[in-house]
Amino acid sequence: MKLSYKGWFISCHPRKKEDVNAIEFRYWDVVLEDKHSEKTHTFGVTTNYTLSEIERLAFDKIDQLTKEENRK
Repeated sequence: MKLSYKGWFISCHPRKKEDVNAIEFRYWDVVLEDKHSEKTHTFGVTTNYTLSEIERLAFDKIDQLTKEENRK
């Protein structure tokens, strides 16, 4: 099940390590998917964030995206 807010699905996945020799940083990729179109937005956060902090960041980003969409 995915979290949903204002017509957007929110999911969070561990980021894949790109370089096996790189210093390993732990990140999550937060994916926002518009229910009504093919639009997606992804942003990364460190694993130091709590789930509620990630939710707030996602909600703020969705509010920003919907505000920008309404201006068009």
